[in-house]
Amino acid sequence: MFTYIGLEAIVARAREGLKAGVALSADELRDDVEDAAPEEGGALKGTVRVEGGRSSAGAASASASKRVVAGGGAAFYAVMVHEGTGPHGIEPRDDGALQVGGAVVEHVDHPGATANKFVERPLIAHRPRHLATVARACRRAL
Repeated sequence: MFTYIGLEAIVARAREGLKAGVALSADELRDDVEDAAPEEGGALKGTVRVEGGRSSAGAASASASKRVVAGGGAAFYAVMVHEGTGPHGIEPRDDGALQVGGAVVEHVDHPGATANKFVERPLIAHRPRHLATVARACRRAL
């Protein structure tokens, strides 16, 4: 025997399942991005986090929005690491000195850096797991 609980209750359960699945998937992706972030200096690993998740009475996708972000106060550096750079000069900050290998210098000619897509690579690789995680959470909710 089946009991009909009403369309409103089914939609509410589906939204909760979607939100739970997206939250779990975002946490998994955060871990993947953190693992892929460069080790050198550790400036980026500690900045990877999940943002969002505001509830909304609107579309289910809006009620389940989450973002995995990296960079924080080091956002400019994060973009340079992720996208790479061409050759460029580095000038001292306000204190007027740069330290390179323990020596104080006035200017550094940086040769540039190859892109390290530490956010993009895990995001693309995570797609099948994301779909499975969200589908599993929605099935459990219903």
